[in-house]
Amino acid sequence: MSEFRAFMFKLAEKIHEYHRKVSGKAKAEMDDVKILADLHGYFLYKTLKCDRDEAYRLIENFELLANWFYREKEDVFHVGFFFALGQLLTLKYEVATLPHEFKTYNEWLERFNETMKQLGMKEIFRDKFL
Repeated sequence: MSEFRAFMFKLAEKIHEYHRKVSGKAKAEMDDVKILADLHGYFLYKTLKCDRDEAYRLIENFELLANWFYREKEDVFHVGFFFALGQLLTLKYEVATLPHEFKTYNEWLERFNETMKQLGMKEIFRDKFL
């Protein structure tokens, strides 16, 4: 495991620890909430600031982290968090890592329109909310 990946997983462990401390509590310790926000912030800013070359490495690591949160921690919130970060980079740099993923905005829009049709919402949507 690379040093960078090991660091990301160490942060993920801390995210899980602090998420458990603050979730479901009416009044969580503010220091714990701030730490959790800072940990999430690291991954958010890493996503926003990366270039195309780094995006490939981050997408791979976000997929690993999402799977780890699912399999090891049964934490669906963070599965979604890391999945969404990977998807943002996939869309930003038009990088598809799986066959079913879309690479461009137009590919996504075509598929989204089909989804709206399948959900019976095509007439409501009609591209006016984009």
